[in-house]
Amino acid sequence: MVGVSSGLEALALCACGRVDLVLIELGLGGMGAEAVVRALHQRFPALPIVALSTNRAASIPSGVADLLVKPVDADAMVACVRRALAHVPKKQARTETLLGRRRADARGS
Repeated sequence: MVGVSSGLEALALCACGRVDLVLIELGLGGMGAEAVVRALHQRFPALPIVALSTNRAASIPSGVADLLVKPVDADAMVACVRRALAHVPKKQARTETLLGRRRADARGS
């Protein structure tokens, strides 16, 4: 998992081709989440994008696969990531392993 602090950084990171999923905060400043989602979806149409928001009624930009409402628990995050990556079978085994580790870390195991 890699974090970035701006939409431009996200676009640059995705251009390297080693990104499996994007998790984006809808309240993102600077370039704005909708502009970032639009640009990502245009350049990388197969890349799953999951949005985070504090507002359950938030408008979901076109190109977003799913919405997580904060606060997010570990089980909801895992389920959401699995759904978003479900169409990418070759990465599923690696994703399952990583998700299992993240769940264990979140629970303090």
